[in-house]
Amino acid sequence: MGVLTYTDEHTSPVIPSKIFKASILDLHNSMPKLYPDAITSIKFIKGDDGVGSIK
Repeated sequence: MGVLTYTDEHTSPVIPSKIFKASILDLHNSMPKLYPDAITSIKFIKGDDGVGSIK
């Protein structure tokens, strides 16, 4: 058994805070749009979309 490590680096004209917001905070909105055949919706099962909420 071996370990495989992969590192990739990209540059983007988008500021880091917008990338974070889109990839982490708004993921529940973008995933159903990006993969409509695989994901129909993401719902919060506990919490109010704040810290400690469970999706």
